[in-house]
Amino acid sequence: MSLSDIKQAFEIKVRDFAKKHSLSVSYENVPYQGKGEYLECSTLPIKPHVVTMTHQEHQAIFQVNFYMKEGESARRSDRLVEEFSSLFSIGDKIKSAEIFEPVEVSPSIKSSGKYMTAVSIYFKFNRKV
Repeated sequence: MSLSDIKQAFEIKVRDFAKKHSLSVSYENVPYQGKGEYLECSTLPIKPHVVTMTHQEHQAIFQVNFYMKEGESARRSDRLVEEFSSLFSIGDKIKSAEIFEPVEVSPSIKSSGKYMTAVSIYFKFNRKV
């Protein structure tokens, strides 16, 4: 299974969550205007990866940034982030990937009129050599 397939599976979960909460989604390397409240997806590789004679184990972070209205209560943002984070647990499988760390939520920051919170999902997957 390729990284592209794994990313797509994560993106589908994000899309379904966003649709349930009337949010838009910005996908990696796809033009987006960034208007209103939305979620932004990106994948960040982690080094090193394990190499054996038969496979390579890769690790990465699937990050979802929540961009909410600035100047409003953080309660809605906190509730959405908590609900989204609860969808992922250590040992869960997303296609051929496995979540191997607890979901990490960054402190929120104000940026360009938005209130942004990053949610990081740590996963690993194998590729045959």
